[in-house]
Amino acid sequence: MVHTLFQEQEVKTSLKAAWDFFSRPQNLERITPATMKFRVKGNPPDAIYPGLMICYTVSPLFGIPLTWVSEITQVQ
Repeated sequence: MVHTLFQEQEVKTSLKAAWDFFSRPQNLERITPATMKFRVKGNPPDAIYPGLMICYTVSPLFGIPLTWVSEITQVQ
């Protein structure tokens, strides 16, 4: 069985302004809850692109730090 969580939020800005914000890896830390202690490692580029690997540390449970890597496979 697969469970799906769906969340929708209205952002009152232009599509271009939203894309400019959400397509910058540096903003991931700004949109992640502070309790997760999210930190991007290294110096990511200014914009995402297919094949980009983003390495970061995050503490999702009990404050235990983990290293995660996300690969951007598509940008549309």
